Amino acid sequence: MTGSTPQTHTRTADGTTYTVKTSQHERGISIVVTVPGVGPEEENDRTYASIDEALAAGDEIARSLIRRKSHTR
Repeated sequence: MTGSTPQTHTRTADGTTYTVKTSQHERGISIVVTVPGVGPEEENDRTYASIDEALAAGDEIARSLIRRKSHTR
């Protein structure tokens, strides 16, 4: 199995809506986080054991990107 069809999860943090795309692979679940106005940040080298773990990691990445975006304004 090379990877499942990515599933998109729409999330909100700090008033900003973003997406976390998850894809199942043999090693685990990979994610791609997209925050509007910031762009995608992909977790290439990490995989997660569960969807909950993957989404929690995506939330942390998104919060970091949102903070970075707010500091550059």
